[in-house]
Amino acid sequence: MESALRSASARHTFERIRRLTRTGIADGEFLADLSRLLREIVPFDASFWTGADPVTMLATSPSRLENLGSGEYCDRYWENEFFVEDVNHFHTLAGLPTTAASLYRVTGGRPARSSRYHNVNLVQGLGDELRCVFRAGGDV
Repeated sequence: MESALRSASARHTFERIRRLTRTGIADGEFLADLSRLLREIVPFDASFWTGADPVTMLATSPSRLENLGSGEYCDRYWENEFFVEDVNHFHTLAGLPTTAASLYRVTGGRPARSSRYHNVNLVQGLGDELRCVFRAGGDV
């Protein structure tokens, strides 16, 4: 019975997310609402949300950090994203049919194979990382 309730609750939350995404307004409040709703389905300790230019995949406004400090690791993060060979880069995910990937899964359970894990996640006390690219009509 409990799993059926969770499933019904997840379906209800998913429908709330769908309604939210149909507003057409992508601002800081949208990201806060989206994060709050997704946390009901997939609990997480920290998050980074950003808009992206659909051509270059560069981060744009709006953006949101949750439980990731005051930005002291931003340089390491962006250096890894654009200049270091690693797994699950956003520009790579944007071109895949499945636009979500787990760091643990893609490294075969050995996250130490990822430089981002060493240089960003581990120093912040984070383990596995789920990265997702959201699309609307085929565009990121």
